[in-house]
Amino acid sequence: MELHGGSIRVISEPQKGSQFIFTLPISTVKPQQSVKSEAVPEFLFDNTIASAVNPDLKIGFQILVVDDEPVNLEVVTSQLSIEEYILSIEEYMVTTASTGQEALRKIEENNGYDLLILDIMLPDISGYEVCRWIRERYSLLELPVLMLTARNRTEDIVQAFQAGANDYLSKPFDRNELLARARTLLTLKKVMKQVVTAELQFLQAQIQPHFIFNTLNTIMVFCRQDPNKAAELLDELGNYLRGKFSFSNADELIPLEKELDFVNSYLAIEKVRLDERLQVSYDLDTNLDVYIPSLILQPIVENAVRHGIRPKKEGGKVEITAHRENHNVIIKVKDTGVGMTPEKVQLVLKGQDPEAGIGICNVNKRLRSYYGQGLTIESEEGKGTEVTIRIPVGE
Repeated sequence: MELHGGSIRVISEPQKGSQFIFTLPISTVKPQQSVKSEAVPEFLFDNTIASAVNPDLKIGFQILVVDDEPVNLEVVTSQLSIEEYILSIEEYMVTTASTGQEALRKIEENNGYDLLILDIMLPDISGYEVCRWIRERYSLLELPVLMLTARNRTEDIVQAFQAGANDYLSKPFDRNELLARARTLLTLKKVMKQVVTAELQFLQAQIQPHFIFNTLNTIMVFCRQDPNKAAELLDELGNYLRGKFSFSNADELIPLEKELDFVNSYLAIEKVRLDERLQVSYDLDTNLDVYIPSLILQPIVENAVRHGIRPKKEGGKVEITAHRENHNVIIKVKDTGVGMTPEKVQLVLKGQDPEAGIGICNVNKRLRSYYGQGLTIESEEGKGTEVTIRIPVGE
């Protein structure tokens, strides 16, 4: 009813009965004979149709279905599309691919897929190879894979899991089983998103009390010695705190300029506190009109100061650069601090270093979620660390 622009309601009273009332708009268009297309549509579920019913509709999940048989593609995509409205689960969009190479290309072009339903037997490269390629770039939770197979031998199932599949389904499959398995994997992905969001919210609130107290003490000293400097520091502290708490949405993209302004406030405070022990330099292309996920750059800079420069007796320098190279904006944060071993770098990226907190790990996860690639960290003990962020910007 709602898909046709109408509505339905029920009036019911126990022991007396029920009355169902529905409305449908009168069509002013004469019916035309439908023509069935030979080709399988790219989007069997078109979000423009749903938007006509609900203008506030937002696609919650994106699913990529890969199979070389057009009939199989149509069956899977139609069942998933019908499922959304029948069970009222979170809205999603279905995209199709008929070869392994096409699937890989679409994953590279769109890093936002939440589930891959993958046939093993493909004409160019096998589903196993596609899955292994994915696992080199995405974890089991970042991009779940449901494999479809006409084989149900134990060795085939084991090979699917060894390639990195989350689950498998043997053909011919029952519709309800397909939907149940897809819902389970989408729920896992949703939980993963919630965990990353919770980490970001914790990161926003993770302001060390001694940083605030020391900054306020510094401001109090300047109130007596240099009131104008005290006023400047208060402005920088206010800007820093606003930056920490203003990004309520983990998916929010903000101008690079805004994030740099936030970073500059933090560095201005630390530069006063550390005096000559902290040097800062910027090398930025002009007119870099690029948007990045919020709180991506600031945690990296803060870690460079806290864990790189501050432990070094003579201090050091932090360099921030941002340049456009072909279809990417390359942002680098380089410090001349204490540096790290290769083993420690891996622990930091995985969030397993107790001294590093969750900041770098969270940034790495969100970058991989947005762009399919995380941070690149090069470090050497006693010489410093360089962290690189690549933001695709197209042509």
